Amino acid sequence: MSDCSNIKDCEKHADKVYCPNRFTFEEMCNIKMALHLAPGYIEDFMESAKDDYESLAQNQKVFYNKGEELMAKMEELEGKVNNLISMAIMQSE
Repeated sequence: MSDCSNIKDCEKHADKVYCPNRFTFEEMCNIKMALHLAPGYIEDFMESAKDDYESLAQNQKVFYNKGEELMAKMEELEGKVNNLISMAIMQSE
């Protein structure tokens, strides 16, 4: 198992660097796909809920209010997962 010494800190101000080998290659690909699809679902929810905002449950309002921020974070994370996948492919060649 790697000690992660060659993995850059993925998060600004992060205390830990998580090793890519904590996930299988298939799991990383599934995470990437989920991160790729999720913003579309959030956007669909926000579009359908914008006219009925007052009727939303409190947790849905929080989700709605943070939707843009969540989508941006997911896009950023997808890029990081893509980098991990690329590293895994290069290491296996």
